[in-house]
Amino acid sequence: MAVPVFCSPFTSFFCAFIGLWGLIMCPIMGAFYYSHAITFVEDVPYDVEPSDFSKDDLESTYEKVAINLFISTGVYFVCFMLCLCQFINRKTSLIP
Repeated sequence: MAVPVFCSPFTSFFCAFIGLWGLIMCPIMGAFYYSHAITFVEDVPYDVEPSDFSKDDLESTYEKVAINLFISTGVYFVCFMLCLCQFINRKTSLIP
């Protein structure tokens, strides 16, 4: 089955590179958020004033951010595979 071509080899390579970067970065950050790393406390989204935040609220917010990062890893994986298939398809096809 032929894969439809919708981007150039350079564009597909660039998007595959960005997808690979996301595959590396997001799980690492997700692991740090899941382990409640204090380094990321400034990046946690607050619904209330930070001084009114309880420890339980902070821990649940850390876990929500970690889950969102793990989901985005899956999206980056799909993007990476799609762009990699496009890159390989354009390199091996006769289409200029």
